[in-house]
Amino acid sequence: MPYVRVGLIEASHWHAGMYVDALLRLGEQIVAVSDRSEAAARRVAERVGCRWYADYAEMLEREELDFAFSFGRHCEMPRIIEALLEAGVPFVTEKPAGVSYEQVRRLAELAKSRGAFAGVALAFRASAWVRELVNLKRSLGEPSYMYFRYVTGPPSRYVEWGCPWMLRRSEAGGGCLINLGVHYVDLAYYLTGREFELRGAAISSKNYSLEVEDYAALVLKSSDGRVAVVEVGYAPSRAVDAYYSVVFERGVATVRKRALRVATEAGVKERELADDHYFRLVKLALDAYRRGEKPPADLGDMARVMRVISDAYKRVARSPS
Repeated sequence: MPYVRVGLIEASHWHAGMYVDALLRLGEQIVAVSDRSEAAARRVAERVGCRWYADYAEMLEREELDFAFSFGRHCEMPRIIEALLEAGVPFVTEKPAGVSYEQVRRLAELAKSRGAFAGVALAFRASAWVRELVNLKRSLGEPSYMYFRYVTGPPSRYVEWGCPWMLRRSEAGGGCLINLGVHYVDLAYYLTGREFELRGAAISSKNYSLEVEDYAALVLKSSDGRVAVVEVGYAPSRAVDAYYSVVFERGVATVRKRALRVATEAGVKERELADDHYFRLVKLALDAYRRGEKPPADLGDMARVMRVISDAYKRVARSPS
């Protein structure tokens, strides 16, 4: 297969540009894009030189697509995914694929029943630092305790990026937890292969007093005693505060600003990591599709994550204020 005819759905999403960059770098053929905003659809189409649509359903009906990357408001992701499954178009959807565990679980079951290529952009799986952590398991044993902290810029960024719906609970499903926290809940599963249960949750909107949260912290624990702590937030800073720590059976690895530090009883080693995880995400997905393999992450993986996310929201809603 010399190239793949690719479509982009709801291309005004703030991540879509990174997918376009990756596809152009790979030499893939973007044949059509859609967005509910005609101006946004036209802008992306003019950049890549393809057809554009204001309605993704019309695009799926008229275009012969081999593959699609889909985005959109979180609340409309289930409808988009159902349309892709009905059209028989293999795809990767942005996370979280819906606003509740029930939605995503139903989509995962539907995709599985059809044998569909139904990928999800759990992008950090493709990052250099996660690959290093996976490789360290050969020398340091299995992870026992994990801490993931990712606090990024203010929620006003989403308005600036043309995605104000991210600040409305009915459309986004939540704030930083459903947007950022999903990545790290997934990594607890991905790095260990274990199932985790939610043991504690704190969610707050104190800093910005929005209807979606600007801070969340979760504590997860597996049946065999492994613990993962996930801390995410929006903050009044344009600098990302990211710090990751994994305690293995025979050593500790930390990552900050692309610097990997591995400490064991024999000493400490440090090195810098290059990273381009969205490029690698797109490449791995298309490579898997071409080979007839499963996607690197699928709707089943997303459903497993959303079970924890939905549980956290429900638990906090039941708690006294």
